[in-house]
Amino acid sequence: MTYSGNGNGTINVYNVPLRWDGIYPAGENFYADIIKNKKLVSVKMGDDKKIIKLIKLLNIYD
Repeated sequence: MTYSGNGNGTINVYNVPLRWDGIYPAGENFYADIIKNKKLVSVKMGDDKKIIKLIKLLNIYD
């Protein structure tokens, strides 16, 4: 999933190809369509304690 945050509880979700294998045109219109056809999605707030517990379970590598 490719997305960008809006800082207001919503994100923009973009329909970006999973693979860039040469089938997709790389012209400006192709990229403009990806941006134009994004979906606005609301993100529910989570329970802070549960989120912190989940983060501690994750192995994050630099």
